[in-house]
Amino acid sequence: MIRIHGTGCCLIDFLYPRLDFNAPAFQSRLSKKDGDGGLGIGKLVFAEDFERFAGMPYESVLEEIAGKVKPSHNLGGPSAVSLVHAAQILGDRAQVSFYGARGNDKTGDLVEEAFARLGFAPAEKAPEKPGARYFLKRYDTLTPRTDVLSDPAYDNGHGERTFINLIGAAGHLTRGDLGDDFFDADIIAFGGTGLTPLIHDSITELLFAAKQKKALTVVNLVYDYRSEQGAQGKKWKLGKDDDAYPHIDLLIADRDEAVKTSGCSSVAEAAAWFLERGCGAAVITEGSRPVHLAAGKGIFKEMNGILPVSEGIDRELAAHPERRGDTTGCGDNFAGGIIVGLAEALAEQTPGGTEKLDLREICIPGIIAGGYACFILGGVFYETRTREKRELLAPFIEAYKEDTMSFDFDEVIERRGFGSHKWDGVAKDILPMFVADMDFMAAPQIREALQKTLDHGIFGYGYEPDLPGVLARWIKDEYRQEIREDWIVLLPAIVPVLAAVSHLRPGRILINTPNYHVLLAAPLKAGKETILSPLKNTTNTAGFEHYEFDFEDMNRRIEPDVKLFYLCNPQNPVGRVYTREELIEVNRFAKEKNLIVISDEAHCGLVFDRPHTPYFTLDEYAANHSITIMGPGKTFNLAGLPFGFAIIPNKELRDDYVKTCYALPSPGIFNVAAARAAYGQCREWQMALVDYLRGNRDFFEKALVDNFPGIKLTHVEGTYLQWVDFRPLGIDEPFKWLQEKAKILPNEGKSFGAQGEGYVRINFGAPRSRLEEAIQRIRAALP
Repeated sequence: MIRIHGTGCCLIDFLYPRLDFNAPAFQSRLSKKDGDGGLGIGKLVFAEDFERFAGMPYESVLEEIAGKVKPSHNLGGPSAVSLVHAAQILGDRAQVSFYGARGNDKTGDLVEEAFARLGFAPAEKAPEKPGARYFLKRYDTLTPRTDVLSDPAYDNGHGERTFINLIGAAGHLTRGDLGDDFFDADIIAFGGTGLTPLIHDSITELLFAAKQKKALTVVNLVYDYRSEQGAQGKKWKLGKDDDAYPHIDLLIADRDEAVKTSGCSSVAEAAAWFLERGCGAAVITEGSRPVHLAAGKGIFKEMNGILPVSEGIDRELAAHPERRGDTTGCGDNFAGGIIVGLAEALAEQTPGGTEKLDLREICIPGIIAGGYACFILGGVFYETRTREKRELLAPFIEAYKEDTMSFDFDEVIERRGFGSHKWDGVAKDILPMFVADMDFMAAPQIREALQKTLDHGIFGYGYEPDLPGVLARWIKDEYRQEIREDWIVLLPAIVPVLAAVSHLRPGRILINTPNYHVLLAAPLKAGKETILSPLKNTTNTAGFEHYEFDFEDMNRRIEPDVKLFYLCNPQNPVGRVYTREELIEVNRFAKEKNLIVISDEAHCGLVFDRPHTPYFTLDEYAANHSITIMGPGKTFNLAGLPFGFAIIPNKELRDDYVKTCYALPSPGIFNVAAARAAYGQCREWQMALVDYLRGNRDFFEKALVDNFPGIKLTHVEGTYLQWVDFRPLGIDEPFKWLQEKAKILPNEGKSFGAQGEGYVRINFGAPRSRLEEAIQRIRAALP
């Protein structure tokens, strides 16, 4: 029997469903700056602080915001809700115990009534056996409550909520109230301790005590408004001086909590920071975006990846909108599902075994639990029979596993004999690792769409009025960026467009090097001259080569006749994914020089360490002075079915583009069918691919460094292309040597510009066994 003990926030949620966050009464109460007491979408504020911000009694302003909406109530609080979910799913396989506080009022009675309905017994009446029990310390004050303001239509129908908390008795709960038996458990979970301040302030001591008892520790962060006020926009601390992390096996947070607590700017960087501080693993959510997972030590297998939210639940909600309850409780149920996954993994371990746990498998019950909460009004689900919730979630879990875990990127597929430029054009003893397509089968939805088009048997001119809408939704899901459909221009392919748009303005074109050889050549072949400015190559603290813009050189080289700047991001061949801050500097430079930026973002769906920032999203000037080009060829491995699209918000520039590119053909019907399926149905395949490629990147990078000391290479942040300099190994002509001695064909570095002399670009978009073979060939070829 697995014993799970947890403490933290427990309260009554008063639920105000179906509000309109765009209404003036809500908008006028939004925070103006961090910590000022105003409302924040997806965030929590304390009632007394909000009262001061609003300048009127709290109950009065709440009535003004809610209007005629009358609240229902439900058990709430990150800790209580997560443990309720765990108890419901695990049933008699576990003993689940919650430790918390209540006030001496009717709201406290509601808490105990809710626990009773959920099958939890008071501690004094609950023997040491499977089941659920609660310990509530009674204080002569108010019971904690949260008013939950919800708008299910927010975020394109995904919904959001805002929380106003009255802390009450939770402010009195201390470590002494928990008792020593609290630490006698297999899993100890701390949920939302930002709402139990004295517990939060003792978190390091509590975690240390849990680890001394050999318990696994889970910390589920909540928006820490108290720290936000005290920090004045600075990084939050966990423990007295960030000393709690080495005692945490698994940390769970949403994006805001993760970046605030780590001080980082992105989810991926925050996850890495948590691991560096000593956490065994970190799981970070971003609403409807994929969940980021990272594990680096302790009980978990090492990994760094993402899992998508459940498309099955999204489809069910879209097909049956009447089933939507609200989004309240998604994060708390998510944490509860992860506790379930962790408990089940522990139960399956061999007694005394040392096998590592798979964080990905552990998180799947959490993803489904969090998604399924959208069917519920309130954080908890009141069962009408034993195992009811478990039975309701089971088909979604099985479907999710089938969708996300069934893609076999390790399968070696014979490509010779099928007209492959990459394979049929080289000798049979050569391992081709050059041209930028991958050795993976396309997503099943794409193959199905192509088969349906083929079976129809008529291959006339295409008609695609729905496609801009599909692309706009993908942009919204990928980048949380609303765009108008008329900003989108469909392209027959990316390469001919790079040549055609060079004629948008007279004069020469500025391009950085090294750069995608086609991007360098396209303007020249179209009769336009270019000015080349090398990227600055430095060595970072990890010993990898690092390329960045050299604005001094760009300023020095640019001439008044230059009106276009070609940007490649993610950068091919060096694998950079430029930060938003770097792109802001590009935009500043473009504004100063009156440039239109042509941003080639062909690899935008394949990024590993930070989010990709589309150029047009930087600000209004960037939107009105740029053409952002994307396409499915790289992300979805559809290079043989060329298609692309440009995002051009400025109508005048869009009209100029149409006039300049009028002679280009329309995309073919097979190409459109593949693109429609890719952007509309292949989210989970894309996430699985990115996860696999990240693993390839990590494997190949480590193998090169470990086997060939002194070698120079970049840390690839995006793309599936490794930029390598073998010359430190005493190899004068690496491109020639790799072909003749190692029997590997990469791309020659100098084709990407003069700065590429001596380098090679190696494609790692292949089954991992091919990368292992490449390392073996190189090792065998060395003297």
